[in-house]
Amino acid sequence: MSTSQNGWPLIYDSSVLDRSKVPGTNRQLELRAGDVRVVLDYLCSQFDQRVEGLDEAQRDDWGHAKPVPIPGSSSYSNHGSGTAVDLNATRHNWGARGTFTPAQRNEIEQILRELDGVVRWGGHYTGKADEMHFEINANAAAVKAVADRLSGNPAPTPRPPSLPLLRLGSTGDAVRALQARFNRDYPRYSKLVVDGIFGHGTRGVVLEFQRRAGLAVDGIAGPATLGKLGL
Repeated sequence: MSTSQNGWPLIYDSSVLDRSKVPGTNRQLELRAGDVRVVLDYLCSQFDQRVEGLDEAQRDDWGHAKPVPIPGSSSYSNHGSGTAVDLNATRHNWGARGTFTPAQRNEIEQILRELDGVVRWGGHYTGKADEMHFEINANAAAVKAVADRLSGNPAPTPRPPSLPLLRLGSTGDAVRALQARFNRDYPRYSKLVVDGIFGHGTRGVVLEFQRRAGLAVDGIAGPATLGKLGL
């Protein structure tokens, strides 16, 4: 079965799509039914409430689309599996960075933490930015775990930023643990100074590990990467 870039099956049969409105809005989106819908509904509704209202006058919020390859790649877009959304696309042009204020970016980061890292933001892409874009970045079991939690409490209290999401510039004990684990388990390509500072050297090792482990290669040590490391 053909899959999109994130490993989810492409959708050609519209019966597996859910065409509901995003909770709290009049914006209707076509998304994969079930757990993916629950997770992305939370993302979209919280984006609308806490980051930027979904513009009702513009039809620039997109979910499922006919499966097509990503430009310049043989992988299929995650829109083709109904596992990605673009929000307020006309305000956040593809390739542009800085389309959100620092406060808005902080709120987006918090929402992603509340979703335990199963959603990736195009604003984190190391290549061409896609700040309108959000996509499922985990397997079905991980998405189900988040969906079950959200379904049990439809309006959870935002979680504090305690979940590890380590990237360039992060510091502290969690970074030390990451560096030490790399040095212990992958000495062939990890000879890091265990200083608790996530610099370019640590990022390079994260990128190499993600490539070898078949993870999304973004240089960010989030739940998927840390889980593979046993952290």
